[in-house]
Amino acid sequence: AIIAKAHELQEPAIALAVALQFGCALRQKDVIGEWEKTDGGRRWARGLLWGEHVKTDLSLLSKPTSKSNGAETAEHDLRLIPGAYAEVARIPLASRIGPVVRDQRSGLPFVQREFAKRFREIARAAGVPDTVWSMDARSGAITEAHEAGASLEDSMAAATHTEVSTNLGYRRTKIAASNRVAVARFGPRDGNGDQ
Repeated sequence: AIIAKAHELQEPAIALAVALQFGCALRQKDVIGEWEKTDGGRRWARGLLWGEHVKTDLSLLSKPTSKSNGAETAEHDLRLIPGAYAEVARIPLASRIGPVVRDQRSGLPFVQREFAKRFREIARAAGVPDTVWSMDARSGAITEAHEAGASLEDSMAAATHTEVSTNLGYRRTKIAASNRVAVARFGPRDGNGDQ
């Protein structure tokens, strides 16, 4: 809903960022980067770069993650992730240089505060409650992987988690897991609790 509304409101960079966060289970910081203060002003760091992190033929996204200080690398074949692929494929080949996600108003990578403001405006316009934040795209991806039956090991690898507890902490709907346990233990039931 947010991606569709972002396009409707002429905010393709927000759509692209959300699609990459959700499709690849990436942190917002690893997608849009962040501006850091330096002695002489500021510099942009940690976001996705064409060529370095995203191949211009869109076959691979390979990004050392910020949380691990680059020790873990998220790797995804974008051709297997329809939503993310559709959004990166919108970028003309000649424009696939530098930061992947740029604020179309400035031409520069987003300042986090501006990204958050525009994300919220789009989410509200799409009818998404204020309790859903941009960072929830990553949690949603991990939750969806678990609910679709992905192994814990594969879910951890996709999200670059090294601890089981971290990966399980991202699951937002524990009811699905407990329902599978109940069915495994007691057999399937209909809506009235009958077998």
